Amino acid sequence: MAKCSVCNARKGKRQCERENGWICTECCGSTRQAEHCQGCGFYRESRPKRHYAGIPRFSTQDMESDFQLQSYADTIEGALCFWDHLHEMSLSDASMLSVAEMLLDKYYYHDSSIPCTENLLREGYDMVVQAISEDIADVPQETIVKILV
Repeated sequence: MAKCSVCNARKGKRQCERENGWICTECCGSTRQAEHCQGCGFYRESRPKRHYAGIPRFSTQDMESDFQLQSYADTIEGALCFWDHLHEMSLSDASMLSVAEMLLDKYYYHDSSIPCTENLLREGYDMVVQAISEDIADVPQETIVKILV
């Protein structure tokens, strides 16, 4: 593999259109700019750092013993599975995680707009939001958040 075209010290592991060559992961992360990197699979809009692991959740025992909670979770899972099926079961775990974080940004952190430049992720997010608004709109947001986590 070629050396990084920015630092010329480490192996370039990512193809970079901006640098017109290979770039190492460290330089890729430290030199990203929206005007040059929009559309690259490694580029993400800057978002506030959030501690998703600290959000309240239902335990697995709570979910297992409550059929009503399971039916709410089935609504969310069904939307995610349908999204995955539309893309021939090729979505990555990272895509699913990104959509889950966007949903938590909406329902737990109450963000009024969710910045997302990737159409694929936006599609998954919109599908789940629509399923929630159509099928479990009467469920308290606190319950939805605990299920999402």
